Amino acid sequence: GWIAFLKLHLYGDTENTHRIIKGYIIFSTFLSFIVVVNMFHPIAFEITLKNHFIQTNGTLFFVIYLGACMVYSVYDYFKFKRLNGNIRFFPIGVFLGPITIGYMIQMLFMPGISLSWISMSLSMCGILLSLQNESAYVDQLTGILNRNALYTTPIFENMHGGIMCDLNDFKAINDTYGHKEGDIALERFAGIL
Repeated sequence: GWIAFLKLHLYGDTENTHRIIKGYIIFSTFLSFIVVVNMFHPIAFEITLKNHFIQTNGTLFFVIYLGACMVYSVYDYFKFKRLNGNIRFFPIGVFLGPITIGYMIQMLFMPGISLSWISMSLSMCGILLSLQNESAYVDQLTGILNRNALYTTPIFENMHGGIMCDLNDFKAINDTYGHKEGDIALERFAGIL
């Protein structure tokens, strides 16, 4: 889910994004199958009659997969950032930090307690707050920063001027071709900027 979210958020709804996500879905389905089998024959963990969580050697397979996904997501995030510039309001550590800390504590100090759901919940809260923050500063149609973002940056305090752009006869596009085409014109203009 994290890889799918990251790909869609960074690259948008593209064919390449869907191809990569399908590969992760197939592998995640396999891992889910292992968890179902684990209920009848302990492969990764077992729960005793006294409700104790015991990790087996198969747990390492899940931890290695999780670690590989996290390393790949960090690599992909910084590759996108290097190629496309700054990524607005999307600190990757907000998601990966709690998960990494939770799994390290679980593996090293508390092997009898599963911290994965707590870690995931904290991570999802961080991502939702980041996305909410992003929606306050990014225009939903064009994806460019709005004036709220400008007013909250240090650049604004030292700014001595600005540029204002106008689309000539924009009303004619809306009146002649409809608002959907007008939205496309705005999106393309924002892409040019």
